[in-house]
Amino acid sequence: MYVQTIPCVHIDRIDSTAGHIEYRSDIELPKLIDFHFRTGLVYVKDMFGNLIQLGNETKMKYQKYRKYTCGDYIAYIKNNRLYVEDPGNDHQLEWVEIGVIAENPADINECFDPDSPYPAPAHMIPVIKDMIFTKELNIMHQMPSDETNNSRDDM
Repeated sequence: MYVQTIPCVHIDRIDSTAGHIEYRSDIELPKLIDFHFRTGLVYVKDMFGNLIQLGNETKMKYQKYRKYTCGDYIAYIKNNRLYVEDPGNDHQLEWVEIGVIAENPADINECFDPDSPYPAPAHMIPVIKDMIFTKELNIMHQMPSDETNNSRDDM
């Protein structure tokens, strides 16, 4: 599929105050696809397979005031790095697994074979082909006018 997994991403503790522990990934993530109102970050899991909530920096600041999810981790992207906030449970998070949709899949997988099927959903193939034909190859979707055969019937 088009979601690629980056396993075993090491994250370091960068900030620790009372009730707030923040981690940042060691590696810089590749450029992700931008959707309308979110990034190409699909999921983040700890090494036990537990999902970590996705959000943004603003949501992270108000997470501790939520009634039922105040004790959950929250992850977000900032400057092409993954940040994970621990609400103060001091779980010593060190490794995570990330699922992303990258603009260029070769940036994630060094062994990416360009001859293999491109990781794009099948319903997008007609749209991609149409864009290539109209924008790159300048093929018109209508019948060209026949001026040499005098198709206007003017005598």
